[in-house]
Parts: sequence; structure tokens; C-alpha cells
Amino acid sequence: MKKAKEHIIVTFSTTADVFAFDKACKKNKIEGRIISVPRQLSAGCGTAWKSNLENKQALLDLIDKFDLIVEKVHEINLD
Repeated sequence: MKKAKEHIIVTFSTTADVFAFDKACKKNKIEGRIISVPRQLSAGCGTAWKSNLENKQALLDLIDKFDLIVEKVHEINLD
């Protein structure tokens, strides 16, 4: 059985916010990708952004620095 790995999942109210966040992350060389919202979570839109847990502080700093619009930052285990 594969061990679940902890990730950071950022949820958003709108799809436009997801794409703006993804663009800012790419520009600032923070690894991650757009995903469907995991069923354990809920969000205003069905799209979220996922990254490894070790990127958490960089993501939080990016959100603050550029005043990016996010619904919530989650730490969850995913298969």
C-alpha cells in the first residue's frame, strides 16, 4: 500500500483566481499545478492548486507579497 503524502492545496472562489495564482507561482519558480478540488475539500470553484508541503512558506509569502486572492490554504494527505 502506497503511503499518502502531505501536500498544500490552495482553493479559490473563481477559476480566474486559480489561473492568476498559477501564473504568479510559475513566474516565481514555485513548483505546483492546477488540479480538480479533492473530494475531502470544498471550494467556490472546482479547481485548486497543489504543491508539496515544503513549498508552504514560499506560497504564503507569495500570497502576501502580491495580495493574491485565495479562498484557503489546506494541508492534506493525498495518495
